Amino acid sequence: MRALYRNDTLKGQRPFILLQKQLTCPRQKVAAAPGHAFPTPGTSHTSGTGAASPGTVTHAVTLQGGQLTWAVFSGAKRVENRDFRFKPGWYAVHTGAKTSSPESQRPLLAALDGVPPESSLPHSAIVGAIFISHALSMEQCRSHEPWAFGPVVNVIQALCRLARPAPHKGALSIWTIDDGPKHDMQAQLAAATVFYNDVTHLPPALDAQTPQP
Repeated sequence: MRALYRNDTLKGQRPFILLQKQLTCPRQKVAAAPGHAFPTPGTSHTSGTGAASPGTVTHAVTLQGGQLTWAVFSGAKRVENRDFRFKPGWYAVHTGAKTSSPESQRPLLAALDGVPPESSLPHSAIVGAIFISHALSMEQCRSHEPWAFGPVVNVIQALCRLARPAPHKGALSIWTIDDGPKHDMQAQLAAATVFYNDVTHLPPALDAQTPQP
């Protein structure tokens, strides 16, 4: 399948675009099939429980603010900053109840075109899933990635979005999704189109996975 990309720079970046109800993002490649499973490497990343495919996700991570979550699914924010390394694999992304993004990331959001109003975006809900391929230190990506704040920079190599956000309470760190909303969420993710971020500007890791279409 032909890869779909959109060229951007951060400051004049084109907005996230909905095209025929499918997500088309800057520097992202469309997967060949819905629910594509990425092999999970075994290794040095020890925190979290990453799933082998979107449709088998059982754990989630909460982001602060709908606009920050939007930046992830638009392809602008291709890393997740934490104080731990994610184990490679798929994780659900949950937008918390707060209606503001972290202060450190507001200038980056302001530099993007087409960011929806915070009030128009889902909150207290799971909105999609991301594939974490590997983690980097700030020293490894400080000059390469404006969204890197560390101390650990986890690389988002792919993502897929829920057609219907799944209401859920959030939690700190990586948390287990309740059985009730989990089944509908997994069914949606299994049928969702997977999009690959272009992360070639970041250093690879020995155990990082390269998604295959």
